[in-house]
Amino acid sequence: MQPRLEDRPEQFYLAIPATTSMEQLGQVVTTHIQELQAWFAAHNIQPQGPPFVRYRAIDMPARLDIEVGIPVAVNASAPPHNRIKQDTLPQGLYGVLLHTGPLDKLVEANATLQKWAETEGMDWQLDGTTWAARTETMLTPPDVNPPQVEIAYLVRDTR
Repeated sequence: MQPRLEDRPEQFYLAIPATTSMEQLGQVVTTHIQELQAWFAAHNIQPQGPPFVRYRAIDMPARLDIEVGIPVAVNASAPPHNRIKQDTLPQGLYGVLLHTGPLDKLVEANATLQKWAETEGMDWQLDGTTWAARTETMLTPPDVNPPQVEIAYLVRDTR
């Protein structure tokens, strides 16, 4: 599928932050999604979408500051927890690409989205290595073949 622009509303979510490496990313994401899903079930919180990874800062390949999150309704009340935090993905215009295929090809899919934005003259909301909003949303479980992951980056507003 070709990259596209999509205007998105603010999205509330609950997440577990983590710092990891590219080598450990898959395991960290899987473990945190399982923990979040169990916590949601135990507290009767209904997800408002599929799980995702929000990349806060990237220093490839050694350090990735991420949040593994699940969207929730604005009024979702969550009891305090020392690992789970509430945050929002900002409203705005996002560059989006649907990746269908092996998860080990996500780096290449991200490069495709970045190249498209460069060709279109767009900039991402990025300060050095820190992203305003960069996500990979798991549209299918990882064991579904082929998996689908939606990649989305917040575009810098130049108006």
